[in-house]
Amino acid sequence: MTSYSSNKGALLALIKFCVFYTFFSISGFIGINVLNDNSLFAEALVTGNVTVCVKNDKALFDEKTCKNRLHTNIDLFHGLKYFHYVFRRKDDPTKGLYIIARTSNTSVRYRLDYKITVPYFYREHTEGKTYGEVGYKPEEYCKPAYHPSCTVSSQLPPGLGKVPKFCCICGINVGGETNRAAYNCDRRRNSIVMTYSCLEIVQPWYNLYTMSYPPDLLRNTVFMIYKFDSSNGIIPDLKLHKEGYYDNYDFKTRKKLDPSFKKTLASQTKESEGSQSTKSYGVRSKDNNIVPDYRNIIIDSSSKEVVIDDLDISISLLSSNTKNGTVPPMLDKYVAIPSFPRTNETVKGSSLLDKCQDSTWPSSLKCPEYMPKRICNTWRCTLNMRTVEKDAVDTGGSQCDKIGYSYTAHTDHRKLCEMRASSCINRQLKWYLDEKKDQAKMPNFYGVEPAMTMGSNNMPRTEDPEKKNTTWFQEDRIHYINYVHSEDDISRYKIDTFEANITEIISDFPGFILSTKIDKECKLNSPEMCTLQVNVKNMGM
Repeated sequence: MTSYSSNKGALLALIKFCVFYTFFSISGFIGINVLNDNSLFAEALVTGNVTVCVKNDKALFDEKTCKNRLHTNIDLFHGLKYFHYVFRRKDDPTKGLYIIARTSNTSVRYRLDYKITVPYFYREHTEGKTYGEVGYKPEEYCKPAYHPSCTVSSQLPPGLGKVPKFCCICGINVGGETNRAAYNCDRRRNSIVMTYSCLEIVQPWYNLYTMSYPPDLLRNTVFMIYKFDSSNGIIPDLKLHKEGYYDNYDFKTRKKLDPSFKKTLASQTKESEGSQSTKSYGVRSKDNNIVPDYRNIIIDSSSKEVVIDDLDISISLLSSNTKNGTVPPMLDKYVAIPSFPRTNETVKGSSLLDKCQDSTWPSSLKCPEYMPKRICNTWRCTLNMRTVEKDAVDTGGSQCDKIGYSYTAHTDHRKLCEMRASSCINRQLKWYLDEKKDQAKMPNFYGVEPAMTMGSNNMPRTEDPEKKNTTWFQEDRIHYINYVHSEDDISRYKIDTFEANITEIISDFPGFILSTKIDKECKLNSPEMCTLQVNVKNMGM
Protein backbone atom coordinates (compact mmCIF):
# COMPACT_ATOMS: atom_id res chain seq x y z
CA MET A 1 0.00 0.00 0.00
CA THR A 2 1.37 3.41 -0.88
CA SER A 3 0.50 6.84 0.45
CA TYR A 4 1.43 10.37 -0.53
CA SER A 5 3.91 12.85 0.82
CA SER A 6 5.28 15.50 -1.53
CA ASN A 7 8.24 16.43 0.61
CA LYS A 8 9.30 16.67 4.19
CA GLY A 9 7.46 19.95 4.73
CA ALA A 10 4.21 18.51 3.49
CA LEU A 11 4.76 15.44 5.62
CA LEU A 12 5.16 17.48 8.77
CA ALA A 13 1.85 19.19 8.18
CA LEU A 14 -0.02 16.13 7.02
CA ILE A 15 1.48 13.19 8.85
CA LYS A 16 -0.74 13.21 11.93
CA PHE A 17 -3.95 13.59 9.99
CA CYS A 18 -3.47 11.29 7.03
CA VAL A 19 -0.38 9.19 6.59
CA PHE A 20 -0.15 7.21 9.77
CA TYR A 21 -3.87 6.57 9.87
CA THR A 22 -3.22 5.07 6.45
CA PHE A 23 -0.64 2.60 7.68
CA PHE A 24 -1.40 1.58 11.19
CA SER A 25 -4.42 -0.59 11.75
CA ILE A 26 -4.34 -3.94 13.46
CA SER A 27 -5.97 -5.49 10.44
CA GLY A 28 -3.16 -4.29 8.16
CA PHE A 29 -3.47 -1.30 5.86
CA ILE A 30 -6.25 1.23 5.53
CA GLY A 31 -7.35 1.72 1.94
CA ILE A 32 -6.90 4.99 0.06
CA ASN A 33 -9.02 5.93 -2.94
CA VAL A 34 -7.43 8.63 -5.06
CA LEU A 35 -10.12 10.57 -6.92
CA ASN A 36 -7.82 11.72 -9.68
CA ASP A 37 -7.08 9.92 -12.92
CA ASN A 38 -3.36 10.38 -12.53
CA SER A 39 -1.59 7.53 -10.81
CA LEU A 40 -0.42 8.09 -7.28
CA PHE A 41 1.82 5.04 -7.31
CA ALA A 42 5.43 4.64 -8.38
CA GLU A 43 7.83 1.76 -8.44
CA ALA A 44 9.30 1.14 -5.02
CA LEU A 45 13.04 1.39 -4.58
CA VAL A 46 13.25 -1.67 -2.34
CA THR A 47 15.54 -3.96 -4.34
CA GLY A 48 15.82 -6.81 -1.86
CA ASN A 49 13.61 -7.90 1.02
CA VAL A 50 14.69 -11.14 2.70
CA THR A 51 13.81 -12.59 6.09
CA VAL A 52 16.78 -14.48 7.53
CA CYS A 53 16.82 -16.67 10.60
CA VAL A 54 19.92 -15.75 12.59
CA LYS A 55 21.25 -17.84 15.46
CA ASN A 56 20.27 -16.33 18.78
CA ASP A 57 23.03 -17.61 21.08
CA LYS A 58 26.60 -18.89 21.10
CA ALA A 59 25.54 -22.45 20.36
CA LEU A 60 25.47 -23.95 16.90
CA PHE A 61 22.73 -22.83 14.55
CA ASP A 62 19.36 -24.30 15.43
CA GLU A 63 16.12 -23.58 13.56
CA LYS A 64 14.23 -23.79 16.84
CA THR A 65 16.26 -21.06 18.55
CA CYS A 66 17.23 -18.83 15.62
CA LYS A 67 15.71 -15.38 15.40
CA ASN A 68 14.05 -14.03 12.25
CA ARG A 69 15.42 -10.73 11.00
CA LEU A 70 14.65 -8.58 7.97
CA HIS A 71 17.49 -7.84 5.54
CA THR A 72 16.44 -5.13 3.09
CA ASN A 73 18.38 -3.43 0.30
CA ILE A 74 17.18 -0.02 -0.84
CA ASP A 75 18.37 2.11 -3.75
CA LEU A 76 18.24 5.85 -3.11
CA PHE A 77 18.60 8.50 -5.79
CA HIS A 78 20.75 11.50 -4.88
CA GLY A 79 19.88 15.13 -5.49
CA LEU A 80 18.37 16.35 -2.21
CA LYS A 81 15.53 13.83 -2.36
CA TYR A 82 13.42 12.41 0.48
CA PHE A 83 12.38 8.79 0.88
CA HIS A 84 9.97 7.51 3.54
CA TYR A 85 9.76 3.98 4.94
CA VAL A 86 7.66 2.31 7.62
CA PHE A 87 8.91 -0.90 9.27
CA ARG A 88 6.04 -2.54 11.20
CA ARG A 89 6.81 -5.48 13.46
CA LYS A 90 5.14 -8.64 12.24
CA ASP A 91 4.36 -9.71 15.79
CA ASP A 92 2.78 -6.32 16.61
CA PRO A 93 2.00 -3.89 13.74
CA THR A 94 1.52 -1.00 16.18
CA LYS A 95 5.26 -1.06 16.89
CA GLY A 96 8.13 -0.33 14.59
CA LEU A 97 10.27 2.33 12.98
CA TYR A 98 9.52 5.23 10.67
CA ILE A 99 12.55 6.22 8.58
CA ILE A 100 13.03 9.36 6.50
CA ALA A 101 16.09 9.18 4.21
CA ARG A 102 17.41 12.44 2.76
CA THR A 103 20.04 12.12 0.05
CA SER A 104 22.67 14.73 -0.69
CA ASN A 105 23.84 16.17 -3.95
CA THR A 106 27.03 14.68 -5.36
CA SER A 107 30.28 16.55 -4.83
CA VAL A 108 32.93 15.77 -7.46
CA ARG A 109 36.10 16.87 -5.67
CA TYR A 110 39.42 17.32 -7.46
CA ARG A 111 42.49 17.65 -5.26
CA LEU A 112 44.90 20.39 -6.34
CA ASP A 113 48.48 19.09 -6.60
CA TYR A 114 51.08 21.87 -6.45
CA LYS A 115 53.64 22.09 -9.28
CA ILE A 116 55.28 25.52 -9.45
CA THR A 117 54.92 29.17 -8.45
CA VAL A 118 55.18 31.79 -11.22
CA PRO A 119 54.77 35.57 -11.39
CA TYR A 120 52.20 37.40 -13.45
CA PHE A 121 55.07 38.56 -15.67
CA TYR A 122 58.70 39.76 -15.64
CA ARG A 123 60.35 42.96 -16.75
CA GLU A 124 64.08 42.71 -17.39
CA HIS A 125 66.35 45.65 -16.60
CA THR A 126 69.85 45.66 -18.15
CA GLU A 127 72.39 48.36 -17.38
CA GLY A 128 75.79 48.71 -19.07
CA LYS A 129 78.93 49.87 -17.24
CA THR A 130 82.20 51.25 -18.59
CA TYR A 131 85.71 50.54 -17.38
CA GLY A 132 85.75 53.96 -15.74
CA GLU A 133 82.49 53.33 -13.82
CA VAL A 134 83.61 50.01 -12.38
CA GLY A 135 87.19 51.09 -11.66
CA TYR A 136 88.57 48.37 -13.96
CA LYS A 137 87.26 45.78 -11.46
CA PRO A 138 83.99 44.55 -13.04
CA GLU A 139 83.87 41.27 -11.11
CA GLU A 140 83.96 43.02 -7.74
CA TYR A 141 81.39 45.56 -8.94
CA CYS A 142 79.00 42.79 -10.02
CA LYS A 143 78.58 41.24 -6.57
CA PRO A 144 76.80 44.19 -4.88
CA ALA A 145 75.23 45.55 -8.07
CA TYR A 146 71.68 46.81 -7.62
CA HIS A 147 68.93 48.25 -9.80
CA PRO A 148 66.12 50.21 -8.05
CA SER A 149 63.37 48.73 -10.26
CA CYS A 150 64.31 45.10 -9.69
CA THR A 151 62.65 42.86 -7.12
CA VAL A 152 64.57 41.85 -4.01
CA SER A 153 64.42 38.48 -2.25
CA SER A 154 62.33 39.79 0.66
CA GLN A 155 59.48 40.47 -1.79
CA LEU A 156 59.26 36.85 -2.94
CA PRO A 157 56.71 34.25 -1.83
CA PRO A 158 57.77 31.81 0.90
CA GLY A 159 60.12 29.13 -0.35
CA LEU A 160 61.62 31.08 -3.25
CA GLY A 161 65.21 31.90 -2.41
CA LYS A 162 66.43 34.70 -4.67
CA VAL A 163 65.65 36.88 -7.67
CA PRO A 164 67.42 35.92 -10.93
CA LYS A 165 70.28 38.27 -11.80
CA PHE A 166 73.58 37.97 -13.67
CA CYS A 167 76.50 39.96 -15.08
CA CYS A 168 78.06 39.76 -18.54
CA ILE A 169 81.76 40.69 -18.24
CA CYS A 170 84.48 41.08 -20.84
CA GLY A 171 86.96 38.25 -20.74
CA ILE A 172 84.67 36.02 -18.65
CA ASN A 173 81.46 35.29 -20.53
CA VAL A 174 81.64 37.77 -23.45
CA GLY A 175 84.46 38.50 -25.89
CA GLY A 176 82.96 41.43 -27.72
CA GLU A 177 79.73 42.90 -29.03
CA THR A 178 76.64 40.64 -28.67
CA ASN A 179 72.88 40.97 -29.06
CA ARG A 180 72.70 42.10 -25.46
CA ALA A 181 75.10 45.07 -25.63
CA ALA A 182 77.95 46.66 -27.62
CA TYR A 183 80.70 45.30 -25.40
CA ASN A 184 84.20 46.61 -26.12
CA CYS A 185 86.91 44.76 -24.31
CA ASP A 186 89.81 47.12 -25.30
CA ARG A 187 90.00 48.43 -21.72
CA ARG A 188 89.41 52.03 -22.75
CA ARG A 189 87.81 54.09 -20.04
CA ASN A 190 84.55 54.78 -21.93
CA SER A 191 84.14 51.28 -23.38
CA ILE A 192 81.36 49.02 -22.08
CA VAL A 193 83.07 46.29 -20.11
CA MET A 194 80.04 44.70 -18.46
CA THR A 195 76.26 44.67 -18.09
CA TYR A 196 74.20 43.96 -15.00
CA SER A 197 70.78 42.33 -15.61
CA CYS A 198 67.99 41.68 -13.11
CA LEU A 199 64.25 41.15 -13.09
CA GLU A 200 61.32 43.19 -11.90
CA ILE A 201 58.56 40.77 -10.91
CA VAL A 202 55.04 42.06 -11.41
CA GLN A 203 52.53 40.68 -8.92
CA PRO A 204 50.49 38.72 -8.15
CA TRP A 205 52.28 35.41 -8.01
CA TYR A 206 50.31 32.37 -9.12
CA ASN A 207 50.55 28.79 -7.95
CA LEU A 208 50.15 26.26 -10.74
CA TYR A 209 48.35 23.04 -9.81
CA THR A 210 47.11 19.94 -11.56
CA MET A 211 43.67 18.55 -10.75
CA SER A 212 43.98 14.98 -9.47
CA TYR A 213 42.23 12.22 -11.36
CA PRO A 214 40.07 10.35 -10.66
CA PRO A 215 38.36 12.82 -8.33
CA ASP A 216 36.67 12.00 -5.05
CA LEU A 217 32.94 11.37 -5.43
CA LEU A 218 31.30 12.46 -2.19
CA ARG A 219 27.72 11.55 -1.39
CA ASN A 220 25.85 11.03 1.85
CA THR A 221 22.43 10.13 3.13
CA VAL A 222 20.89 11.32 6.38
CA PHE A 223 18.56 8.81 8.04
CA MET A 224 16.02 10.20 10.50
CA ILE A 225 14.77 7.19 12.48
CA TYR A 226 11.65 7.46 14.66
CA LYS A 227 10.53 4.67 16.98
CA PHE A 228 6.80 4.23 17.57
CA ASP A 229 4.70 1.81 19.61
CA SER A 230 1.28 1.61 21.22
CA SER A 231 2.56 3.01 24.52
CA ASN A 232 3.90 6.33 23.22
CA GLY A 233 1.57 6.61 20.23
CA ILE A 234 1.93 5.28 16.75
CA ILE A 235 2.60 8.75 15.35
CA PRO A 236 6.31 9.67 15.74
CA ASP A 237 7.29 12.96 17.32
CA LEU A 238 8.79 14.79 14.34
CA LYS A 239 9.80 17.70 16.59
CA LEU A 240 12.75 15.60 17.79
CA HIS A 241 14.57 16.35 14.53
CA LYS A 242 18.13 17.67 14.98
CA GLU A 243 19.53 20.10 12.44
CA GLY A 244 23.30 19.98 12.00
CA TYR A 245 23.95 17.29 14.63
CA TYR A 246 24.37 13.60 14.03
CA ASP A 247 24.19 10.83 16.58
CA ASN A 248 26.91 8.76 14.93
CA TYR A 249 29.51 11.27 13.75
CA ASP A 250 31.09 14.54 14.90
CA PHE A 251 32.33 16.46 11.87
CA LYS A 252 34.27 18.97 13.96
CA THR A 253 36.49 16.32 15.53
CA ARG A 254 36.08 13.83 12.66
CA LYS A 255 35.29 11.06 15.12
CA LYS A 256 32.59 8.43 15.20
CA LEU A 257 30.04 8.50 18.01
CA ASP A 258 28.07 5.66 19.58
CA PRO A 259 24.49 6.17 18.31
CA SER A 260 22.89 3.80 20.84
CA PHE A 261 20.86 5.29 23.67
CA LYS A 262 22.16 4.67 27.17
CA LYS A 263 20.55 5.56 30.46
CA THR A 264 23.51 7.77 31.33
CA LEU A 265 25.80 9.59 28.95
CA ALA A 266 28.71 9.07 31.33
CA SER A 267 29.31 5.69 29.77
CA GLN A 268 30.22 7.44 26.52
CA THR A 269 33.00 9.46 28.13
CA LYS A 270 34.24 6.91 30.66
CA GLU A 271 34.78 3.75 28.69
CA SER A 272 35.70 0.66 30.66
CA GLU A 273 39.17 -0.78 30.24
CA GLY A 274 37.79 -4.09 29.04
CA SER A 275 35.43 -2.65 26.44
CA GLN A 276 36.82 -2.78 22.94
CA SER A 277 33.64 -1.81 21.10
CA THR A 278 33.39 1.80 22.31
CA LYS A 279 37.03 2.86 22.65
CA SER A 280 37.10 4.34 19.14
CA TYR A 281 34.10 6.59 19.77
CA GLY A 282 34.53 10.30 20.31
CA VAL A 283 33.04 12.36 23.14
CA ARG A 284 29.55 13.62 22.39
CA SER A 285 28.78 17.34 22.47
CA LYS A 286 26.44 18.53 25.23
CA ASP A 287 24.28 20.05 22.49
CA ASN A 288 23.80 16.66 20.88
CA ASN A 289 22.40 14.40 23.59
CA ILE A 290 20.67 11.24 22.44
CA VAL A 291 16.94 10.86 22.98
CA PRO A 292 15.42 7.38 23.29
CA ASP A 293 12.92 7.34 20.40
CA TYR A 294 14.81 9.21 17.67
CA ARG A 295 18.16 9.10 15.87
CA ASN A 296 19.64 11.40 13.28
CA ILE A 297 22.51 9.60 11.56
CA ILE A 298 24.60 10.25 8.49
CA ILE A 299 26.20 7.61 6.29
CA ASP A 300 28.96 8.47 3.85
CA SER A 301 32.47 7.35 2.90
CA SER A 302 33.80 8.09 6.41
CA SER A 303 30.96 6.33 8.25
CA LYS A 304 29.72 3.45 6.11
CA GLU A 305 27.88 1.44 8.74
CA VAL A 306 25.85 2.41 11.78
CA VAL A 307 24.55 -0.03 14.39
CA ILE A 308 21.88 1.23 16.81
CA ASP A 309 21.41 -1.43 19.48
CA ASP A 310 18.40 -0.04 21.32
CA LEU A 311 16.42 0.50 18.11
CA ASP A 312 17.47 -2.94 16.83
CA ILE A 313 18.61 -1.67 13.44
CA SER A 314 21.80 -1.35 11.44
CA ILE A 315 22.23 0.56 8.17
CA SER A 316 25.26 0.10 5.93
CA LEU A 317 26.38 1.51 2.59
CA LEU A 318 26.81 -1.22 -0.03
CA SER A 319 27.63 0.82 -3.14
CA SER A 320 27.41 4.29 -4.64
CA ASN A 321 27.57 4.97 -8.38
CA THR A 322 26.50 7.31 -11.13
CA LYS A 323 23.13 6.52 -12.64
CA ASN A 324 24.39 5.89 -16.17
CA GLY A 325 27.90 4.66 -15.36
CA THR A 326 29.70 7.66 -16.85
CA VAL A 327 33.13 8.64 -15.56
CA PRO A 328 33.88 12.16 -14.24
CA PRO A 329 35.36 14.69 -16.69
CA MET A 330 39.10 15.36 -16.63
CA LEU A 331 40.86 18.72 -16.99
CA ASP A 332 44.28 18.13 -18.56
CA LYS A 333 45.53 21.64 -17.84
CA TYR A 334 47.23 23.51 -15.05
CA VAL A 335 45.07 25.57 -12.73
CA ALA A 336 46.66 28.96 -12.07
CA ILE A 337 45.61 30.46 -8.74
CA PRO A 338 46.68 33.92 -7.51
CA SER A 339 48.40 33.24 -4.21
CA PHE A 340 50.83 36.00 -3.14
CA PRO A 341 50.95 38.57 -1.61
CA ARG A 342 47.79 38.45 0.45
CA THR A 343 47.43 42.24 0.23
CA ASN A 344 46.85 41.95 -3.52
CA GLU A 345 43.16 42.25 -4.43
CA THR A 346 43.33 39.44 -6.99
CA VAL A 347 44.78 37.16 -4.31
CA LYS A 348 42.07 38.18 -1.84
CA GLY A 349 39.50 37.10 -4.39
CA SER A 350 40.92 33.56 -4.23
CA SER A 351 41.51 33.32 -0.49
CA LEU A 352 39.03 31.75 1.91
CA LEU A 353 40.72 33.74 4.67
CA ASP A 354 39.46 36.90 2.96
CA LYS A 355 36.04 35.40 2.14
CA CYS A 356 36.95 35.46 -1.55
CA GLN A 357 36.34 39.21 -1.79
CA ASP A 358 38.11 41.07 -4.58
CA SER A 359 37.24 44.75 -4.17
CA THR A 360 37.70 45.37 -7.90
CA TRP A 361 34.73 43.16 -8.76
CA PRO A 362 31.52 44.98 -9.76
CA SER A 363 28.92 45.40 -7.05
CA SER A 364 26.46 43.49 -9.24
CA LEU A 365 28.44 40.26 -8.87
CA LYS A 366 26.12 37.78 -7.18
CA CYS A 367 25.92 34.03 -6.72
CA PRO A 368 24.02 32.01 -9.34
CA GLU A 369 20.38 31.53 -8.35
CA TYR A 370 20.75 27.75 -7.98
CA MET A 371 23.74 28.03 -5.64
CA PRO A 372 23.20 27.79 -1.85
CA LYS A 373 24.52 30.75 0.14
CA ARG A 374 26.79 28.50 2.18
CA ILE A 375 29.02 27.89 -0.85
CA CYS A 376 28.77 31.36 -2.37
CA ASN A 377 32.17 32.40 -1.02
CA THR A 378 33.84 29.25 -2.26
CA TRP A 379 32.32 29.86 -5.69
CA ARG A 380 33.71 33.39 -5.80
CA CYS A 381 37.15 31.99 -4.95
CA THR A 382 37.30 30.38 -8.39
CA LEU A 383 36.53 33.56 -10.37
CA ASN A 384 40.16 34.74 -10.43
CA MET A 385 41.48 31.24 -11.14
CA ARG A 386 42.56 30.41 -14.68
CA THR A 387 43.52 27.30 -16.63
CA VAL A 388 46.77 27.03 -18.59
CA GLU A 389 47.61 24.51 -21.29
CA LYS A 390 50.47 22.29 -20.22
CA ASP A 391 52.60 22.92 -23.31
CA ALA A 392 52.73 26.63 -22.38
CA VAL A 393 54.57 25.83 -19.13
CA ASP A 394 58.08 24.64 -18.32
CA THR A 395 58.22 23.56 -14.69
CA GLY A 396 62.01 23.14 -15.02
CA GLY A 397 62.35 26.85 -15.79
CA SER A 398 64.94 26.57 -18.60
CA GLN A 399 62.90 27.01 -21.81
CA CYS A 400 62.59 30.45 -23.32
CA ASP A 401 59.13 31.92 -23.82
CA LYS A 402 57.55 29.42 -21.47
CA ILE A 403 55.64 30.19 -18.30
CA GLY A 404 57.95 29.29 -15.45
CA TYR A 405 61.16 30.38 -17.19
CA SER A 406 63.85 31.60 -14.80
CA TYR A 407 67.42 32.74 -15.35
CA THR A 408 68.42 30.77 -12.27
CA ALA A 409 68.09 27.62 -14.40
CA HIS A 410 71.26 28.65 -16.30
CA THR A 411 74.46 28.00 -14.40
CA ASP A 412 76.44 29.12 -17.46
CA HIS A 413 75.51 32.72 -18.22
CA ARG A 414 77.46 32.78 -21.52
CA LYS A 415 74.32 31.86 -23.46
CA LEU A 416 72.30 34.60 -21.78
CA CYS A 417 74.97 37.17 -22.53
CA GLU A 418 74.69 36.35 -26.24
CA MET A 419 70.91 36.88 -26.20
CA ARG A 420 68.97 40.09 -26.58
CA ALA A 421 67.62 41.46 -23.29
CA SER A 422 64.10 40.22 -22.43
CA SER A 423 64.15 37.74 -25.31
CA CYS A 424 63.26 34.79 -23.05
CA ILE A 425 60.44 36.34 -21.06
CA ASN A 426 57.99 37.51 -23.70
CA ARG A 427 55.35 34.82 -23.19
CA GLN A 428 54.73 34.77 -19.49
CA LEU A 429 51.40 34.24 -17.72
CA LYS A 430 50.04 37.72 -18.49
CA TRP A 431 50.64 37.24 -22.21
CA TYR A 432 48.95 33.82 -22.12
CA LEU A 433 45.86 35.04 -20.25
CA ASP A 434 45.53 38.05 -22.56
CA GLU A 435 45.68 35.74 -25.57
CA LYS A 436 43.29 33.07 -24.26
CA LYS A 437 40.84 35.22 -22.27
CA ASP A 438 37.57 33.26 -22.05
CA GLN A 439 39.22 29.93 -22.93
CA ALA A 440 41.35 30.20 -19.79
CA LYS A 441 38.40 30.48 -17.39
CA MET A 442 37.61 27.59 -15.08
CA PRO A 443 35.32 25.14 -16.88
CA ASN A 444 31.78 24.24 -15.90
CA PHE A 445 31.23 20.52 -15.38
CA TYR A 446 27.77 18.94 -15.03
CA GLY A 447 26.30 22.31 -16.00
CA VAL A 448 27.45 23.90 -12.72
CA GLU A 449 30.22 26.31 -11.79
CA PRO A 450 33.11 25.17 -9.60
CA ALA A 451 33.66 26.02 -5.96
CA MET A 452 36.74 25.75 -3.77
CA THR A 453 37.15 23.91 -0.48
CA MET A 454 40.05 23.30 1.84
CA GLY A 455 41.04 20.39 4.06
CA SER A 456 43.91 19.29 6.27
CA ASN A 457 46.53 16.63 5.62
CA ASN A 458 47.28 16.26 9.36
CA MET A 459 50.82 17.64 8.95
CA PRO A 460 52.08 20.01 11.67
CA ARG A 461 51.65 23.61 10.62
CA THR A 462 54.81 25.60 9.97
CA GLU A 463 55.77 28.36 12.38
CA ASP A 464 57.25 30.50 9.61
CA PRO A 465 55.40 33.85 9.99
CA GLU A 466 55.63 34.48 6.25
CA LYS A 467 53.65 31.34 5.53
CA LYS A 468 50.84 32.39 7.85
CA ASN A 469 49.94 35.25 5.55
CA THR A 470 47.98 33.01 3.22
CA THR A 471 46.67 29.45 3.27
CA TRP A 472 48.25 28.77 -0.13
CA PHE A 473 51.67 28.37 1.47
CA GLN A 474 50.77 26.26 4.50
CA GLU A 475 51.93 22.66 4.22
CA ASP A 476 49.04 21.33 6.31
CA ARG A 477 46.42 22.56 3.84
CA ILE A 478 44.90 20.64 0.95
CA HIS A 479 42.85 22.56 -1.59
CA TYR A 480 40.09 21.13 -3.76
CA ILE A 481 38.00 22.22 -6.72
CA ASN A 482 34.43 21.02 -6.23
CA TYR A 483 31.56 20.55 -8.63
CA VAL A 484 28.30 19.93 -6.75
CA HIS A 485 25.51 18.55 -8.92
CA SER A 486 22.07 17.06 -8.39
CA GLU A 487 22.05 14.31 -11.00
CA ASP A 488 20.41 10.99 -10.15
CA ASP A 489 23.40 9.13 -8.76
CA ILE A 490 22.41 6.00 -6.84
CA SER A 491 23.49 4.64 -3.46
CA ARG A 492 22.47 1.21 -2.24
CA TYR A 493 22.00 0.63 1.48
CA LYS A 494 21.38 -2.51 3.50
CA ILE A 495 18.99 -2.31 6.45
CA ASP A 496 19.16 -5.11 9.02
CA THR A 497 16.38 -5.04 11.60
CA PHE A 498 13.66 -7.03 13.35
CA GLU A 499 11.21 -9.18 11.39
CA ALA A 500 8.91 -6.63 9.83
CA ASN A 501 6.71 -5.59 6.96
CA ILE A 502 8.22 -2.67 5.05
CA THR A 503 6.17 -0.01 3.32
CA GLU A 504 7.54 2.81 1.21
CA ILE A 505 5.59 6.06 1.09
CA ILE A 506 6.04 7.48 -2.38
CA SER A 507 5.15 10.87 -3.81
CA ASP A 508 4.92 10.49 -7.56
CA PHE A 509 3.52 13.87 -8.52
CA PRO A 510 3.55 17.48 -7.26
CA GLY A 511 0.16 18.48 -5.95
CA PHE A 512 -1.97 18.99 -2.88
CA ILE A 513 -4.87 17.40 -1.05
CA LEU A 514 -8.31 18.93 -1.62
CA SER A 515 -10.23 16.92 0.95
CA THR A 516 -10.19 13.75 3.02
CA LYS A 517 -13.00 11.57 4.26
CA ILE A 518 -13.12 8.52 6.55
CA ASP A 519 -16.11 6.22 6.06
CA LYS A 520 -16.42 5.53 9.79
CA GLU A 521 -14.56 5.80 13.04
CA CYS A 522 -11.25 3.93 12.96
CA LYS A 523 -10.53 2.11 16.17
CA LEU A 524 -7.03 1.16 17.24
CA ASN A 525 -6.41 -2.60 17.60
CA SER A 526 -9.73 -3.34 15.93
CA PRO A 527 -10.11 -6.09 13.31
CA GLU A 528 -12.61 -3.92 11.40
CA MET A 529 -11.39 -2.27 8.20
CA CYS A 530 -11.96 1.44 7.60
CA THR A 531 -11.24 3.52 4.51
CA LEU A 532 -9.71 6.97 4.11
CA GLN A 533 -10.66 8.73 0.87
CA VAL A 534 -8.21 11.39 -0.31
CA ASN A 535 -9.15 13.85 -3.08
CA VAL A 536 -5.95 15.23 -4.62
CA LYS A 537 -5.22 17.88 -7.23
CA ASN A 538 -2.18 17.60 -9.48
CA MET A 539 -0.28 20.82 -10.13
CA GLY A 540 -1.15 22.21 -13.53
CA MET A 541 -4.29 20.09 -13.88
